[in-house]
Amino acid sequence: MESSPLMPQGAEHDCISPTTSQQGVPDSQKEARLSSKHMATESIRSTSDALSIREGDRKDRTEDARKLQRFPLTLWLTVAYAILSIFAWTINCTLVRKPLNASHYGLYLRDGDVYGYRYPTHSIYTFNERILQVARVVQAIVAVSTVPLTSAVCSTAAVTFMQREHRNHRLSLRKTIVLADKGWADFEIYLHLLRGRLSSYGSSLLYFAILLIALGASLSPLQSIFLTSKTVQTPTSLASLGKITDLIDVFDEASFHSQLAPAELRSALTSTTSTDPQTRLCTADGALNCTGSVGNNNTACAFGQVSLANMSQLHDPFIAQLPAGFSTGLVRQFIPRINSSISRERIPAADFPAQCEHSGSSFFANYSSTWGPGYVNGILANHSWSLVACMPSDQSKSLWNRTRNKQTISEKLYLNLTAFSPDRFRKAWSVDQWSGHFKITVNTTTGYFELPNLMNGRLPGPLLDTGPELHCGRDCVLQSDLKGEGIYDKNNTLFRRDEVQGSNGTFVVDDNSFVLFDVKNKGPLLTIAIALFGTGSWIADRAQHPEFYVNPNVASRAPSCTERVPFAGLLASIRDDFYSSSTPSDYDYLVGCVSNNNMYSSYLHGSIWDYVQMYIGPRTGKDDRGPTYEAKLDNAWEAAAFLANERWLKSGQRATLTVNYDPGAPLQIPHISTAGMTFISVLLSIYLVSLLAMAMYGNWNPHWTSRLDAFTMMQLGAAISEHLPLQLANNTHIIRILDEVPGWVGDSSEQPEDDTAVGEIGLGASGALRAGTRYKCYAIND
Repeated sequence: MESSPLMPQGAEHDCISPTTSQQGVPDSQKEARLSSKHMATESIRSTSDALSIREGDRKDRTEDARKLQRFPLTLWLTVAYAILSIFAWTINCTLVRKPLNASHYGLYLRDGDVYGYRYPTHSIYTFNERILQVARVVQAIVAVSTVPLTSAVCSTAAVTFMQREHRNHRLSLRKTIVLADKGWADFEIYLHLLRGRLSSYGSSLLYFAILLIALGASLSPLQSIFLTSKTVQTPTSLASLGKITDLIDVFDEASFHSQLAPAELRSALTSTTSTDPQTRLCTADGALNCTGSVGNNNTACAFGQVSLANMSQLHDPFIAQLPAGFSTGLVRQFIPRINSSISRERIPAADFPAQCEHSGSSFFANYSSTWGPGYVNGILANHSWSLVACMPSDQSKSLWNRTRNKQTISEKLYLNLTAFSPDRFRKAWSVDQWSGHFKITVNTTTGYFELPNLMNGRLPGPLLDTGPELHCGRDCVLQSDLKGEGIYDKNNTLFRRDEVQGSNGTFVVDDNSFVLFDVKNKGPLLTIAIALFGTGSWIADRAQHPEFYVNPNVASRAPSCTERVPFAGLLASIRDDFYSSSTPSDYDYLVGCVSNNNMYSSYLHGSIWDYVQMYIGPRTGKDDRGPTYEAKLDNAWEAAAFLANERWLKSGQRATLTVNYDPGAPLQIPHISTAGMTFISVLLSIYLVSLLAMAMYGNWNPHWTSRLDAFTMMQLGAAISEHLPLQLANNTHIIRILDEVPGWVGDSSEQPEDDTAVGEIGLGASGALRAGTRYKCYAIND
């Protein structure tokens, strides 16, 4: 048996001889096979006769011939695909930054004045939602059609490729078959290439098509990874709160409410406890610290609000006139804020101001008393208490300036406290536990800050160094006279007080604070000093008029609660620390309430003694009060400063500051980082440019066939039918003829340069197919 050119040497044993295969077959089966073969032969003969008759009918007709044609369908599909891809991606990228029909998602006013420009409505943003939905549908269509369209473009380009390869003579029939089989999407072809069979299967068009398919197929997953969605707020309608106090409002000459600040603060110090929730106590970071309370007070936070019990644990606490956490939404607004820091320290007696009593412009209060003898180490000694309060600097003039800019003032209060008792519970105390000199320093800062909003993450803005006029942008709405009205700096004439002195029996009272009530815009520490130790204070009334608080005609000794002691409520948790079997509950009734119906004057003296001793805060821990009580006292003074600042903000004659807000409405928009947007845009550009280049290449020359498909390969097979009979081919890799036969087409006519002659297309022909030449073709309706 001779070797076939389709098989390599030594492969003859793969085929079985027909004669051999007939041996041992029954006669009936042989007859059946002969009959089937005879029928197939007759069918082929009848088809051939029919074709001969039709050929004879055309003998008088001119031979059918046409020019090469272009098939631009894939080019136009590619252009449409590119437009849709660019549309979908551009819409997404644009909506990441801003809406299509507006300059910003948030508020953007032309002149900063909502009354001079139409406020944007939410309806203009809903249009963008509909456009985004259209873009997503288009993007889905593009993603689904990417691979099929790319494959179709490559198939069209393969026709041009095989027509132009007559110059290089490097395209074999096997490589043409790979292109016709769309080998760029065939994993078996990938395996052949990975095994090093590049010369048999690879071609430049195949490599480019593989890269193009891979790039196109990766775009949709990458977009899904990088491109997400988020919700933003868009303007709906503008609302405003009632007027609040501007910092310059408290400097109004017609204002008299500053005189009420000490009285209002005294009431607040009496009624407020450390566990009361403070809705207007804000922190710089907007966080609530409910676990770091002073003195293990478990009620430091109540109803979701910070309380005064842990002020010293908060980060930059301050008072504002709106509830903590209030957000203006899409609108930027600014309001005043005040914060105070406290420093309380023991000082030597020599550091206590000596001339405070004789200065007519300082705050000075002196209360003292002795009563009831007792014994200490066998020596007769009286109960005694004394309180000297002094602010030596000139208090007749306000430290504040009429400005919206940031400003800080510093105040100092000196206290000389003594609360001595020879009773059995306290006679063992050291001197530091029943007396001491103290300096309390309060530094207070005022200014403006930006209210929480969507732009700053719903956190309070930092304290501004200047007024808010220079910090407003297009997302600000005017707040009354914050913009456009000059600030008139009025020279307020502050009154100077006269010195007032008086005494009552064993009580020595030297209180010069009465005239200080008329001082406008007092600092918080001066207000606290007047409220706690000045004229009309709890200790002043009892020291000057004890007869009002002693009633010897009381028939029953049952306690009757008539009032609370100021400042004691800020140490509300003190009772939990002191109530034990070894320590008397000295301050239980002070924190709770006291009675004005005392049967004996000693009861009144005892109440005042406890009141004075409450401010001492012993340095040692012998009575279980040490560091915990010291921390509570520091926290209580800071809480008192907070209450004083709160009253000062309410002291203006009028309130002129308007706060506007717009919570906005939610809008879904795409979200992608700048790096991700750039990366996807570069890949998409490379892919679209390459795809368009491939489509243009595929339509650069007129084609002899529309695309490289099965019919085209059947024609090529017919051209070399003598080399490719219909036989079994389980492994095409061993068929050598596929590598030897050329895979390009060209003009095989005898006069390929003659445009008037009818050309003939030939496999492996060396002549180029020309656009103006007519070539033999299949007749119409054949």
